[in-house]
Amino acid sequence: MIRLACALGLVAALLFPQQELHPWRWVYASSSDDEWLVVQGTASVRDSSGHLFAELRDDDDTSLVRITLDGLISGANVTATVTQLDTDADPFRATGKIAAFCPKGGKPGRQTIIVTAPGGQIIALFREIPPC
Repeated sequence: MIRLACALGLVAALLFPQQELHPWRWVYASSSDDEWLVVQGTASVRDSSGHLFAELRDDDDTSLVRITLDGLISGANVTATVTQLDTDADPFRATGKIAAFCPKGGKPGRQTIIVTAPGGQIIALFREIPPC
């Protein structure tokens, strides 16, 4: 139990440092009857007292915010409203987890936020973090 609490504390401390050392990257995937739509880019992620807000920018046009996530973080759980901008798609609710993966040997780790929605959408945000 103590180990889990320490790990969650590490995730929270590392998730939103005052100064980001490594940029966030993201990928969005959505399935239809016969194909997958996959989009990726860079993201800005902010947290204020458990409130998550992320802007996901397109790799092809970095001035374009393609998707926003607006929601809550509680422990390792994430619940967010996902809005796809410049489309006629309705906002949808997605849930998932935040985590930090820390390999042994002083190697950099990886931090992730992964959410899914019942309609088949998947959003994964990730960035490299210092050895932990």
